Amino acid sequence: MVDFEKLLYQAKLSEAANRPEKTFSLMEQIVKSKKEDLNAEERQLFHSSYKHIITSIRASCNKINEIYEHEKKKESKSLKLILKLKENLEQELKETCLRMLDLIEKYLVNKASSPDSRVLYYKLKGDYNRYLAMFFSDNNNYSSTALVAYTKATEEAESLSCINPIKIDLALSFSVFYYDVLKNAEEAINVATEALNEGIDKLEKIDDQDMKDATASLQMLKDNIDNWTKGKVDDI
Repeated sequence: MVDFEKLLYQAKLSEAANRPEKTFSLMEQIVKSKKEDLNAEERQLFHSSYKHIITSIRASCNKINEIYEHEKKKESKSLKLILKLKENLEQELKETCLRMLDLIEKYLVNKASSPDSRVLYYKLKGDYNRYLAMFFSDNNNYSSTALVAYTKATEEAESLSCINPIKIDLALSFSVFYYDVLKNAEEAINVATEALNEGIDKLEKIDDQDMKDATASLQMLKDNIDNWTKGKVDDI
């Protein structure tokens, strides 16, 4: 019999020790073994630990792409070596994204028991397809799947407060998807502006425990809106 309390405690210890791979491995065991939906604490550990992992891989892919494009212009003799590393990193990114998407499809969405969890899972489905679409632009399936997932998450989020951190993060991700993947700056700004204005109007009513997360996400929305008008955006 699976000892969920022990696994969760080990995951929290791993998170405190800044070991996201170990944290996620433990949370993955919980996801695959638990018959009911994850609770709020489990959801937070599950997605935040994997976000650390994918963020590192995406940063590596972005950096090697910059180097590749720079050396390509110079017709560098090392281009083949750089290309090989680029392909390896992109394959690692692909496998990492597909691992998360497999867990969402097989174990999470069907057991989602609250609007918060449904919104999070569909948002994550959108996010990880968005990451794939950014690096594998020849495959439109990733982009279309992300759009469907974000749209579904937005529908599920209608019942949530406009200052719910999950709902704000959804608007943040969806707007970045419009800007970076669909190249639709106008819709990106519309989505971000609506969420920002609604959130600011109700910010004083938020619980103290959610204040920090909501405020940080609202600030990112504002920064992105400002940057998009100047033609650049901070990645998330």
